[in-house]
Amino acid sequence: MSKSISKTVPQDVGDVLEDLSAGLGKLSRHLADDVGDALSSKALALAHAAEALVEEARSRSADLGDKAADLSEKAVAEARAHPAATAALAAAAVALIGFIVTRAADKN
Repeated sequence: MSKSISKTVPQDVGDVLEDLSAGLGKLSRHLADDVGDALSSKALALAHAAEALVEEARSRSADLGDKAADLSEKAVAEARAHPAATAALAAAAVALIGFIVTRAADKN
């Protein structure tokens, strides 16, 4: 399951960035047709800056997606190599969550 999540999240982020890039491109073209006043030219400059930001985010998300997939694979390998430690860690996490829930319930 972790492999599929680590592969689909970067793809979903890429799809969102693609849609955002397309929308900003349309906005830039629309604003470029009507750059008659200072506000329109500032809006056009802002749209171009946003497009540059989206491109930067796209390249970084691809890198982060690759790193997340690698870390996910390493975590699964470690969990398989040390099942007792993994079970102890999971039990500790459940105990901590139970403690927090109990404390929150006592405060109310």
